[in-house]
Amino acid sequence: MDILWSEERAILDGSRERVPIAKSQQVRKAMKKVEIKDAQPYAAAKHFNMTALRLHGKEESGARKFWMGLSHFLPQGGAEYDASPTEKIYFVLEGEVTVVTSEKEKIVLKAWDSIHIAPNEGRAIRNETNKPASMLVIVTYPDA
Repeated sequence: MDILWSEERAILDGSRERVPIAKSQQVRKAMKKVEIKDAQPYAAAKHFNMTALRLHGKEESGARKFWMGLSHFLPQGGAEYDASPTEKIYFVLEGEVTVVTSEKEKIVLKAWDSIHIAPNEGRAIRNETNKPASMLVIVTYPDA
């Protein structure tokens, strides 16, 4: 077994030690910064009056279990009712977004609010205001 040495770690008595880590236990250290100027737009199916930018994903930054996008919704913009086999988290950065459930319940998300959407849970999205809204969208890959 190949052994590599980690950074020193503190021990409760105040001393320090170096801890061996097997190669198989190492975490891939490949941080990837994505600047907004480099984010590429993509066509989001069933969405309207909005712009979507892909920030992170397999191609953009090597993320293997999820991707993250930035959605800008114009007033009255949104997405038609749909469901998919992936988990999603919506995090509103600016403005207000209304999520409409399969039971027609309206959940209003304001800046800094977020919502988790389970796999196969249907929803529609609407910006019912007269101001633009922006939100982060985090989605698992189907095979994750």
